[in-house]
Amino acid sequence: ENNFEHVNNNIGAGQEMTVLYDAPSNHCSGLFRVYNWGYYFLPKSYAFAFKWWIRGALLIIASFLLTKQITRDNFLSTFGSIALFFSPLIQWWYSVFVVDGATYLLFSIYFLIKIIDSEDRSATYKYLALLLLSSTLLLFIVYPPYIILSAFVLLIYFIGSYLNNRAEPKQKLILTSLTGILAGLIFGLFMFDLKDIIQIISNTTYPGSRITEGGGYSFYKIPYYFFNILSTLHSGELPLELHNLSEASGIIPLYLISIPITAFFTVIKIIKKQKINYVNTMLMILFLFILAWMLFGIPYPISSLLLLNKIPHNRSIHILSIINFIGIFHFLNSKDTFHKKINYKIFAYIYSFVLIFFLALYGISLDRLSPDFITALELTLILVFSWVIILTYFLKQKKFFVILLLLFSFISTYKVNPVYQGTYALTDITPIVELKDISANNNDARWVVFDDSTLSSMLIANGVPVISGLQLYPNFEFWEEFDKENEFNDNYNRYGHITFASTESEEVLISNPTAHLIEVMVNPCNDSFNKLNVQYYVFQEQVDEHFDCLVFDSKIDSADKIVYVYTTKNEN
Repeated sequence: ENNFEHVNNNIGAGQEMTVLYDAPSNHCSGLFRVYNWGYYFLPKSYAFAFKWWIRGALLIIASFLLTKQITRDNFLSTFGSIALFFSPLIQWWYSVFVVDGATYLLFSIYFLIKIIDSEDRSATYKYLALLLLSSTLLLFIVYPPYIILSAFVLLIYFIGSYLNNRAEPKQKLILTSLTGILAGLIFGLFMFDLKDIIQIISNTTYPGSRITEGGGYSFYKIPYYFFNILSTLHSGELPLELHNLSEASGIIPLYLISIPITAFFTVIKIIKKQKINYVNTMLMILFLFILAWMLFGIPYPISSLLLLNKIPHNRSIHILSIINFIGIFHFLNSKDTFHKKINYKIFAYIYSFVLIFFLALYGISLDRLSPDFITALELTLILVFSWVIILTYFLKQKKFFVILLLLFSFISTYKVNPVYQGTYALTDITPIVELKDISANNNDARWVVFDDSTLSSMLIANGVPVISGLQLYPNFEFWEEFDKENEFNDNYNRYGHITFASTESEEVLISNPTAHLIEVMVNPCNDSFNKLNVQYYVFQEQVDEHFDCLVFDSKIDSADKIVYVYTTKNEN
């Protein structure tokens, strides 16, 4: 709503929307948000559907092209790309940057490889242009942790590919480097245009001034990727060690368990002075480096030099999972024939049984941590399925393996991503319709919703000006109304969801009950609301007896909830 003005005054006291990567706006940066193009020429309902599904379609195309480039096999690439789309990593993070970041990273790797492999000058320039586009789109997700680690992956492919093809002319090396620099300059112009907002964000307690020392990521989460199927099949409570379903979702770590095999045969080749695949070797080293950073940390001078101190370990898992996906196909495509030898087959059986033994112990620990979370039958089926998929992977039974991988991904997530049919569920349900009608009679008046951040967000999406809801960065003039002594600056000087809670006390308290929640405990009769032109108050219960400054307006009753709307006395 709000005609896509890049400063949206319907959110809080006004927010610059271009820093929110997936919000449509009339800013020129909208050219680099492909998924939002539909909003400029389609009805909003169709534009939303376009945005929702084009992201998945582009991911499938990007992963197909890259896996086809790696394996030269249409069957593996088709099933593999669809398996990535249905993977828990993608489906549980579908509404945010993970999908688009993965898409543009996979496209960039593919175009980079094509530049190096191309023998035709015109084709080289074409792929350089496409690399410029994909890398610029990657930068415009505006999420530093993902961008920094993506740069490492691209650098690995850039260096490794040239080491594998040392006969390539230096001109390609120079042109590819200039392409990366040009993408950075384009993004730099965007950052310069928003320098004031960027300065505010960089000084926030989250995410701006956050410094990460590394380490602290629980290895306990990684084996759970074999158990992601429980997220769909079972309704038990997730063990606290896994935090939540999104944080516990990824791609089964097959590349990780195959690294000892890859490393062993790489060392053998080095000893025998045989040619190694530098991309595969460097990708393996990068994977282990990021994993070590997440689990144990590295010395601060090194982490700050590499900008790792700007990356939370629980967000590194997104890139690690994408490397895991790519690494799986590199392993399958290895030209080594060791998988055909009887000694290796015996090893594969023994190694896979050892892994399943540890997965069994892990499954038992899940049950102990959260009783009734997993049944004996479920554990048995997961172990059998995991053993088959691990063994087919080790033995490079490629077609059978990718079918199993797709089946595993689909069963794990088929209930997660709803089949959207327009925006009915967001715009045409009670109480949204009734609240929009009230707002239409007084467009200039602002609203505040108490004790319901979801309703606040839905009203904002429908063009109702609400001071509660998402805060991308702090508007200090707004917060000055509630915190005149600057007592709670650390609580609201951050990204977060603003929610209001009512109290009969005259004292204002601002706190962070959870990581990304900013709760304002305030009396609805506080004069700050009048100064902010708040004229409509939405509560989850009747409050007539508690606040004499409010006048009851209406009760909106729906199947899911009842809300009560009040106005200020001077409104009536």
